[in-house]
Amino acid sequence: MKTRFITLFVSSLFLLLAGCATAPSPQQYTAAEEGDAAAQYLLGTHYQTGKGVEKDYSEARQWYELAAAQGHAEAQNSLGNFYKNGLGGDFSFEKAVYWYEKAAMQELPAAQNNLGLMYLQGEGVKANFEEALYWWEAAANQGEREAQYNLGVANMQIKENPQEAEKWWLQAAEQGHRNAQQALGTLYDTEPTLQDAERSLYWFKKAAKQGATVAQYKVGIAYFGGKGVKPNARIARQWFMDAAEKNHPASLYTLGVIHDNGAGVKQNRALANAYYGKACTAGHARACELYEQ
Repeated sequence: MKTRFITLFVSSLFLLLAGCATAPSPQQYTAAEEGDAAAQYLLGTHYQTGKGVEKDYSEARQWYELAAAQGHAEAQNSLGNFYKNGLGGDFSFEKAVYWYEKAAMQELPAAQNNLGLMYLQGEGVKANFEEALYWWEAAANQGEREAQYNLGVANMQIKENPQEAEKWWLQAAEQGHRNAQQALGTLYDTEPTLQDAERSLYWFKKAAKQGATVAQYKVGIAYFGGKGVKPNARIARQWFMDAAEKNHPASLYTLGVIHDNGAGVKQNRALANAYYGKACTAGHARACELYEQ
């Protein structure tokens, strides 16, 4: 018994290290071909991502199918993703739901979240909001941040319960979920029962530093107008520029206003007009009125 335990331990350790390697090893292929579900799943991830091998969705799918058929939860979830997006073979919402459910019943949080999305959208299954909530809560209670974010959205937009939305978004945001951080910034900025300028800026900053465009604009607005922070035109302008680089209409327009009026910078009508032009092209109506062609 002791010898068998050591053998199993060494085998599992080897597969773990092989999965971290740049390319699959011959031993990993051998284990997969001999029916080891963990090795099959790891080979699937290599071919899906192109890590150490040429990316091949069809090959990845074949390995996921072999592992999934043996009950490997992560492989079942990955196979669900492949069916949902038509990667490496057939597209089927119904089969995606089938595999998500298999993995979800094994309490895999990512699969529970994915199954919740299918129930919300009515893809491969009859739409059922309560069922979506059930699976998201199952995943969220295991710390799945995407499910926590989705519960926040559902509570805010469908159940109209900002306090419950706040609870779930906080859990996701504290795990670094960018959209949850931005959502909290908006919640504390606009929700009458929860308004808090400093908390709003705190979460907008968190999201902005991860590249969230709207959050970058909102941080700029806060510094420009002194909302929840001491006014600082230089810092505000930098955040507007970060968002403007991604063609954010309001940021482009605001930069136009800043240079048009010399707000914290030397007045430059030509540069202001250039920003108005870009904002107009991006769909900002007021910028179109100010733009001089």
